[in-house]
Amino acid sequence: MKENMERELDVGQLLRALLKKARYIVLITLIVAMAGLAFSVLTTKPVYQAKAKMIVNADTSRPSVDTNDLSASIKLVDTCTAIIESRTVLVPIIQELNLPDSSESLASKISVASVNNTQVMEITVRYGDLKIAMAIAAKILEVAPPVIVESIEAGSVKTVEDVHGSDRPISLSIPKIIILYTVIGFALACGLFIALYLLDNTYRSEYDIRQSFDIPVLGVIPSIESCEKKEKKVRGELE
Repeated sequence: MKENMERELDVGQLLRALLKKARYIVLITLIVAMAGLAFSVLTTKPVYQAKAKMIVNADTSRPSVDTNDLSASIKLVDTCTAIIESRTVLVPIIQELNLPDSSESLASKISVASVNNTQVMEITVRYGDLKIAMAIAAKILEVAPPVIVESIEAGSVKTVEDVHGSDRPISLSIPKIIILYTVIGFALACGLFIALYLLDNTYRSEYDIRQSFDIPVLGVIPSIESCEKKEKKVRGELE
């Protein structure tokens, strides 16, 4: 029980020490957040985005399409995503466009998603050069459909929207960057003052002396600050 009380007292003293340094913690946090934001803005290379859309059909041999066919086609979107991001599709694209990327690196720059939970899938390519991004997307529309049809052994894959992109790069997520570096700055500031507190071996009270040396304390010499505080308190009570 005694050890637990001592541990709780130490935590309380630590929290009070951090509260005394609150202004410095806030200042360091703000400096790190602003510095992190400036660093991200200045060092992050612009990324451009190109998009295209394809539709996948599970079975084209039947004269009519029912709900089961549509459901099967929607489920095939996940399979198509895996095929598009595979080496079978990406390696020929890398070779034809003479890209410096590996298949794994290029796959990380490509995302495929179902449009409104339909059998239409949107292919998004993000790259540092808009022309290259659009060229990659165009090659996917060319290379992927026959590979997908051959892999699933049925159905069809067709382009429903050609490649398009914007001359403006994708903007950075400023709020996310600020939140990230604010958390980092706060952690660094708290860690710094906790380390300084733990390294400080100053005795702050007679309790600390008794705990360290196990000897009685005959008297305590008050500091000037404590005397001034008591004097102001007495004057306030008298007034």
